[in-house]
Amino acid sequence: MNKLSPRILLFSVLTSISILGGSCQSQGQNKMEEKFAWTATLSAPAEYPIEIYKGELSSADYDQNFKDWGIINPGWGNMFGTVVSGPTQKAAPDNLKVTWLSFAEKKFFSGNFELPKDKIASLLQQGFKDENDKQQAYTNIVIGFAPKGLASIWVMGAGKRVLVAQFHARETTIDPKSVESHDTYMFREGYIERTLQNDMIMTDEVKQKIAVSGNPDPSKYEKHYNEKFSWKPSFELYENGSAENFGFTTFNGEMDKLFGESLTKSEAKSRAVPKECFFYWKTDKGEKHAVKVVSFDENEIYEAFHAVGETSGRLVFKVASGNKVDISLKTDSKEIALKKSKVKSQ
Repeated sequence: MNKLSPRILLFSVLTSISILGGSCQSQGQNKMEEKFAWTATLSAPAEYPIEIYKGELSSADYDQNFKDWGIINPGWGNMFGTVVSGPTQKAAPDNLKVTWLSFAEKKFFSGNFELPKDKIASLLQQGFKDENDKQQAYTNIVIGFAPKGLASIWVMGAGKRVLVAQFHARETTIDPKSVESHDTYMFREGYIERTLQNDMIMTDEVKQKIAVSGNPDPSKYEKHYNEKFSWKPSFELYENGSAENFGFTTFNGEMDKLFGESLTKSEAKSRAVPKECFFYWKTDKGEKHAVKVVSFDENEIYEAFHAVGETSGRLVFKVASGNKVDISLKTDSKEIALKKSKVKSQ
């Protein structure tokens, strides 16, 4: 019986491993990662402006940098703007590494977060239907920064924004002596105070709100605003009117539209509390009208939903002749008027 020498046997084993390894690598390369057309943008509450010190959103084949974006406070969930750069198609993002300055808190926060890539990729892949029954794509990854180091991630398309994750950054200290020369302005005496007094950043409306009520409770952005209740819109319109399109944003930064059967045959659904909304409607004679709720009073509408509790509610919009609008939250056993809502109609 012939026996292989130890050297020949070792060579044979290594050769087999090499061939197998090469085969697996080839299969991995052949299975290309799906890519999507997206770009990232930033967000922060109007009362809590922030500025990125260092930061980037990363995917398997792309890094989007947020340095030199300026001061951010367009409102919670709202886009500050977009930067189109890099390849048109790229893998879904999987990591956020960022350090930012919170002006109102006079603190820096820093975090390195692993994103829910599969959830983001699923939304980017599926997209959604618009009111014309056309397929639309999610095109923006919105990154929001709130007090106490909270970072939120939304996936957004035209008229639709979905919250997918929230993370906690740690408070950090940066030695001004260690920063690069072009970043020293962030550490100069009076920079934070001047920013908070800048009318281009903090509007008169925001300043007045802070003067009267103070800054919003920092914990709201993680807990209070993410509370969900079972509700749907309902309409009582004069001249046998019918609603055609209902769009709304919620206090947790999400956005959605209801139309067609999703509006006329909608069932109550677990949603965050609406912050503002609009709808179009027409009379049986074909006259078209529009109603916009510029803002619901936060305290009033949350008190109403808490009073309703787990019972499904109808957010009722009653439009009388002359386009007078009354809003209430109704259940089978109670009705709560929302008298402090700011409404425009035509």
